[in-house]
Amino acid sequence: MTKVSTKDKNMLIGVLGILIIVVVWFLVVSPMQDELTAIESENATLSKKASSYQAIMGRLDDYEAGIINANVTIDEISDRYPVLVSTEDQMMFWANIDTTLPLELRFGDLEIKEIDDAVAVAGIDPESLKDVDVFTNEDGDETLLDSQIEDISAKYKLFGAPMAMNFACTYNGFKYMLDYITSQYNKNSIIGIEMSYDAETGYLSGAIGVELYYIEGLEKEYTPTFIPSVPKGLSDVFHTGATTVTLFSGDPSEAPAEANETDATANEGITE
Repeated sequence: MTKVSTKDKNMLIGVLGILIIVVVWFLVVSPMQDELTAIESENATLSKKASSYQAIMGRLDDYEAGIINANVTIDEISDRYPVLVSTEDQMMFWANIDTTLPLELRFGDLEIKEIDDAVAVAGIDPESLKDVDVFTNEDGDETLLDSQIEDISAKYKLFGAPMAMNFACTYNGFKYMLDYITSQYNKNSIIGIEMSYDAETGYLSGAIGVELYYIEGLEKEYTPTFIPSVPKGLSDVFHTGATTVTLFSGDPSEAPAEANETDATANEGITE
């Protein structure tokens, strides 16, 4: 049996010690170092978030007051927008001007379309949006909540109802018309004016464009514009003694008895 010398024993012990150190390093120390590095990185990220949240909590009262003020502003703005502008609404807008102001109107074009640039219509300066406080995302970068903005854009749609109208009036009548348009509670805007002066008549004549607005998706009901009864003229065109009448223009079932009787009288003797 071969004897192992003391020198060889020492070498074997040294090699085994090195192997044990290598195994411990790769199986224990290295994974622990990797885990420690990951923990330190996560701790740095969480520390940054914690600082951000602490700053937010420090201004919690300001944020809550800002939310209340923003809701009040939103209510004030949305209250000036109906949920629909119909063709009847457009026509009665001009009919009310024609019957209450000293001018002559001739109907032009009516249209309804969706509007993309709602910020401009609302009169908001896009530069002012850069000063809005926003939360931070997971990377610590300031960002708007895009998903919420997309949800709002999908729920609410802004529509415009542009109208072009020809007019003839005095200078005072023109001022009355502008005052009437700009004093309306519901949101509108004058989108163009062209006119000329007639020295012989002293009248201004031209065309004016006005756009009415409404928001689809608001939680309120549409209120139709009131359309009054329309004068129909004489019931007896052959002057047999019948008086001038006004026929009821609404639902016949809701008409006064006098209107129904007059309507029947006006149609006597008419054959198809």
